[in-house]
Amino acid sequence: MTTIMIRFFAVLTAILAFSFISFAQKAERIDFAKEGPSLVWEQKVSANSTKDFVFYAKKGQKLSISFIDDTNIGSMDLGKYSIEPNTEPFEMTIEVTKDYYLSVSNNSNKATSFRIAISLEFTDNSSNTSSTHLYDNSYSERVQFKKGESSAMLTREILPNGSIDFIINARKGQTMSFTVGYDFKDSDVEVFLNEPDLQDISLFAAPKAPYEFVVKKSGDHRLIVSNTTNKKITITLYLDIF
Repeated sequence: MTTIMIRFFAVLTAILAFSFISFAQKAERIDFAKEGPSLVWEQKVSANSTKDFVFYAKKGQKLSISFIDDTNIGSMDLGKYSIEPNTEPFEMTIEVTKDYYLSVSNNSNKATSFRIAISLEFTDNSSNTSSTHLYDNSYSERVQFKKGESSAMLTREILPNGSIDFIINARKGQTMSFTVGYDFKDSDVEVFLNEPDLQDISLFAAPKAPYEFVVKKSGDHRLIVSNTTNKKITITLYLDIF
């Protein structure tokens, strides 16, 4: 009886370990700031397996996704939405700024490749029936340090009611120190930090004051600086990673 119980727990432990490993597989991040607003690529998926992807999207952006599957039994899921293969692109306007997860499943008994097309762009919002349009004033910029340096000073203009997403790559255990310099009212500027793969804001900050943040997870961090006014403003980001 004891031997049977030992074997049972050994099998159960192995199953749980395998399930944990499968669950812990990290989703591959699609970085539109690096790749551009549109991406077409081929992904090979093993038999009866799924590949997961994650991408960051902002409210008001227009998302378009399609995929070609020669087996015609593959599937793709974007949260609660199911996307059929070999059909017209699935399109939606992003309602909430956050990370979105995309799963591509191969439901056949042999490995196959899917050709996937995805784009994420801001749409024109017409203010009336004339030719005047209002464009979203937000954009992303990856912060690059000069060779051998770990600090940067970036002076940027932010358009009315717009924002800049500073994309900063940092490793676990490093300390990120930053200050957003601004010469006028603090209420004109909002600053917050998002960690990799997390939807919740990790840190709210105010302009002019220095902040330090210990990196908990390696990857791209987003420092979002927003202009709350109806006029163009100029800010300077002072950034150190050590």
